[in-house]
Amino acid sequence: MKKFSKLIDLPILTEKESMRLGKISDVLFDTRTLKVCAFIISTNSIIPLAKLIKIDDISKIDASTVWVNNKNVVAPAKAMRGIKNIASFQKDVDGTIIVHKSHRMGIISDIIFNAEIGEIAELEVSDGFVEDVLSGRKSVAIEKDINFKDKKIVLNGD
Repeated sequence: MKKFSKLIDLPILTEKESMRLGKISDVLFDTRTLKVCAFIISTNSIIPLAKLIKIDDISKIDASTVWVNNKNVVAPAKAMRGIKNIASFQKDVDGTIIVHKSHRMGIISDIIFNAEIGEIAELEVSDGFVEDVLSGRKSVAIEKDINFKDKKIVLNGD
């Protein structure tokens, strides 16, 4: 299992040449299937255009590096524009309120996903600094019955 926050700033290298393609700056996922779709990457180019690497093009994620087969897997970020149900961890989810049965559970601090199948498994929920220190952060297992709304995540069911 991997946390989205631990992926941010990881370098992306090609397996054959060990060429550095950039570093992860965000994670995109489908809000209906709860599967990771792609990683937004930042590069050291003069013109900082957003680029992405689709999850299917990732060959391995270890503790310090994300590996791809070759440099040809990098695509313009606009390749994901217009696709419905895509959310960004950094822009759409981090700091979002989570609600279950009309009860505010806290604020999303991280998302945990199964890197082997690319599926979101848990949400890490903060209830504020003091509560996090005293009791720790909560981990909420994800079922398919979840709705992502404007800066609010609603868990349905039990």
